[in-house]
Amino acid sequence: MPRAWQHLMQRDAPVPGMHVCCLRGRPGSDWAFRARCDPALSISLLLEGRIQITIDDGVPRMLESGHTLWVAMDRGHTITHEWQGRTAFHMVHIHVGFHLLQDLAGLDPAGLPACLRPSAGMGQQTSIMISRHLQRIAAEIGQCPCRHPRARSICLHGKVLELLAAVIEHGAQVVGDVSMHGGGCTDHHSLMRARALLERHGDEAWSVPALARAVGLNEKQLQAGFRGVYGMTVHGYLTRIRLDQAIGMLLAGCSVTETAQAVGFANLSHFSKVFRLRHGMSPRSWLREFRNPRFDPSSG
Repeated sequence: MPRAWQHLMQRDAPVPGMHVCCLRGRPGSDWAFRARCDPALSISLLLEGRIQITIDDGVPRMLESGHTLWVAMDRGHTITHEWQGRTAFHMVHIHVGFHLLQDLAGLDPAGLPACLRPSAGMGQQTSIMISRHLQRIAAEIGQCPCRHPRARSICLHGKVLELLAAVIEHGAQVVGDVSMHGGGCTDHHSLMRARALLERHGDEAWSVPALARAVGLNEKQLQAGFRGVYGMTVHGYLTRIRLDQAIGMLLAGCSVTETAQAVGFANLSHFSKVFRLRHGMSPRSWLREFRNPRFDPSSG
């Protein structure tokens, strides 16, 4: 590995079969390498930069900044990475073996959403834009503050599981895999429309009655559906969207006050209180931790 890349990279293996690689900085040069991989689900979240990825000897796929690539392979395979590092580069990469997915959650390849499900030994590749939710999780993986090796493993293990849950949930929604959802609301398409409205207009003052009317459901159906499909209330989901959007704005250089107003909080005090409940610290403290993480790779 070139030294210019090596000092930007933090690699962890929280548990056997799970690998986390985080890179952030300006290497100043490109780097290409080839790796042999076991059957696994790989998730690359590219926040800045460009990568070209080739599976075995297939067609190269270019991953642009702000996109994520999911690769599911149910056989051993070779991946060629060509990382372009002459400009800013920021990536979080997760690799989880299918045997570990089976052990952790009883998931085999056939139980994944269609866009993550390999078939006939051909594998599956899906590239989409990084959502605010995925961006927030990637940022938290990259800025894990734990210094003790075991504490760091536990922290990253939990974050990788959260990322996997978000990817599987999003994959199910992308293909409309209703069979993967529970809940008391049978109108899945109305729930998806409600979610899309909150995603697109999260800064607006949504109430449950207003959102229910907008998608043609009654309030009871809407609340039961959100709890069953998304695991939280409508208000809880809206809050998560706003906080995920806030993370993106803070990382882009917006002030805390500007961010609070833009994502729909009535005042700075309320935003700071909700942010602290979610992240355990104020927005300004979180940003300082992200920019100057306390973890020193040389000490691990």
